[in-house]
Amino acid sequence: MVDSANYIQRPWKRMRLKAPQDSPRWLERPPLDDFREALAFNEEIVYSSACSIAGIPLREFRRRCRNEVTDAARFYAEELGWQAKLPADAVDRPWFVTGHQPVLAHPGVWSKNFVAHGMARQTAGVSLNLIVDNDLLASTKISVPARQDDRLVLQNIPFAEELSRTPWEEVEISSEDSSADMFAQFGARVCEAMQPWQIEPLMTRYWPAVIDRLPRTRRLSDLFSAGRHEIEMRWGANNLELPISRMCQLPTCLQFIGHMLHHAREFAEIHNQVLAEYRRLYRIRSSTHPVPALEVGDGRCEAPFWIWKAGERQRRRLFVQQRDGAVTLSDGRETIAILPPSDATAANSAATVESLQEIACRGYRLRTRALTTTLFARLAIGDLFVHGIGGAQYDEMTDRIINRFFGIPAPQFVTVTSTLHLPLEPILGSERRISPGERGELARKLRDLEYNPDRYLLDSRDAKVAALIAEKRDLCRRQNEVDALSREPTSQRRRRRAGNHHRCRRLREINAQLAPLVGAWKAELDDAARDLDRCARDQHIRFHREFAVWLYPEAELRQFYGRFLPEPS
Repeated sequence: MVDSANYIQRPWKRMRLKAPQDSPRWLERPPLDDFREALAFNEEIVYSSACSIAGIPLREFRRRCRNEVTDAARFYAEELGWQAKLPADAVDRPWFVTGHQPVLAHPGVWSKNFVAHGMARQTAGVSLNLIVDNDLLASTKISVPARQDDRLVLQNIPFAEELSRTPWEEVEISSEDSSADMFAQFGARVCEAMQPWQIEPLMTRYWPAVIDRLPRTRRLSDLFSAGRHEIEMRWGANNLELPISRMCQLPTCLQFIGHMLHHAREFAEIHNQVLAEYRRLYRIRSSTHPVPALEVGDGRCEAPFWIWKAGERQRRRLFVQQRDGAVTLSDGRETIAILPPSDATAANSAATVESLQEIACRGYRLRTRALTTTLFARLAIGDLFVHGIGGAQYDEMTDRIINRFFGIPAPQFVTVTSTLHLPLEPILGSERRISPGERGELARKLRDLEYNPDRYLLDSRDAKVAALIAEKRDLCRRQNEVDALSREPTSQRRRRRAGNHHRCRRLREINAQLAPLVGAWKAELDDAARDLDRCARDQHIRFHREFAVWLYPEAELRQFYGRFLPEPS
């Protein structure tokens, strides 16, 4: 049994995670065959914990949260045109949770969805994908491989006009201007771009599923998510889907947010303490990596949430000021709300929820940040969370924050990613992969030719060349003798400077005189370096692991994820 009260946090240890470069390959920490051990540990935390959130014991809080998540996911599914089928006792079964932005993701990101489904299928549990639509839309393009002047290049195909960094939930596809045509024809343009590679991409199924949802919604995150989910259902993966924007409106999530806001200063101090430890461990000097510190001042402190008004493109930080138990919220410009004092009672929690709901009625978006999203998902929803590499690295911090703020062991999580290369070999043929050290070795040889051409002319019978080599050796010997006297007094070293300058200048002159004699070797190495650079550029594209899954053949993807899917009927 896990003794939550006396649990000793494990010491910091660098997490060494690197996505596999070869294909097809998986990274699993711990091995997915062992996931039941982590599941049992996490379930024991809930049963043995005395932790409460907003005055509600953790076990009861999770039941309420799962009931709300289930209803919200069902409603979301009905809105977008499918049914979320769940057993009546779903809240009591194991829950496996993952999440990502609604981007046109690469195979490694999509792996998490199938892993969560596969573990739920093995345990008769429930799998949930959280759509992180409160993150910023970084790009409105997709990259496809192309050939230009016998070289491989990346061709960018846009699905919408370029947008500034806007939260996904604020992005809608217009139905009237030229961008609507761009969006409608995006799938066809991508498929056309893949024809030279003799690949029928999954885009042929995905994009019609996206377009079919346009009568139901114009929100880009909903369109992308619905198209993806339709493909998953076609393959037998039936995860629940819930946007973070909707999760943050659930009463239990608002209770959690209220709890955090009433203890904002304590949380910020723990957060910053853990962040400082993380940066010392990884020797990070950046003030923004992996996350910025929360601002703590005399009159106010920053809370780990975003706030902005509907239709705005810029997310703002949320600040808390506490006075006489009441909590004043602001975005740094104006007061947004005043929450009632906290006394950890159900009535007070309900009053806090009403205040936060009133904020939403006035058009404000109050959203969790990345760290608080996974913190809430791991504590309040899931029995086991499935992370990618990026999330796993920052959740090293979350583990310690959970332990120090909530006083319980952090639930364990699974880290998964994978690499699957686009099948370009039928067109390009097989090719030897360049090792990381090859270009460096070639650069070392070129540098050696430049600064030590004499080494390549030792067999020369030219008396003039032999004399230059002998003079250079003598200059180097004398310079080495001087360097050995480096502990001499400064005054003596200064007197030697003129001689040092003369030897250095003469060495350059000798190298310049010998350089034409090794020109053929240098030209050969320069050609080899250019060929290697060209091959390296091609290789970077040829073995690029972040091409969107929608560029791949369906059969290859389905086989790649097959270990987590039911047998095709």
